[in-house]
Amino acid sequence: MARTDPEREREYQRIYQRGWKAAHPEKVIEYGRRSRLNRAAALAAMTPEERDAVAAKRAEIGRRWCEQNPEKHRENGKRWKAKHHEQSRASDAARRKRKKELAAGRPAPAVCEICGRMPTGQGKVLHFDHDHQTGAFRGWICHKCNTALGLADDDPKILLKLVEYLKRSHALREA
Repeated sequence: MARTDPEREREYQRIYQRGWKAAHPEKVIEYGRRSRLNRAAALAAMTPEERDAVAAKRAEIGRRWCEQNPEKHRENGKRWKAKHHEQSRASDAARRKRKKELAAGRPAPAVCEICGRMPTGQGKVLHFDHDHQTGAFRGWICHKCNTALGLADDDPKILLKLVEYLKRSHALREA
């Protein structure tokens, strides 16, 4: 007797396959290995244009799936991040750095553009300094210099008064 309810048939298949996979783990591994080798051999036999076309098609299928299954996509992402925490943090940081360097129009230097010291403090990275009114990039600066600018409200007059204050204090010490 044929099964007529497709949903019931799918559930039956799921249960059966789970049981078979649990009973034959070595075959599951072998089939997976063989399948990956066959895919790799097929890709190796393709021209670069054909490989690009396959990659574009797979990417489109993936994008469509993500659009159709936003909750599952979000859950998968969270599960992957939890499992690969360090790798996720490193790739996120690299992505942010590339985005800032692209916006700056040049890569971040090794030292602060104000004091010339290696970065210290929060994450030991140079900060992407920008004008808060225009958003225009000004330079790559360390945490201490960034904090000093922020405490002076990015006001050159305040910074000049600080310089004068320090000069007076040094003159009194030397006298």
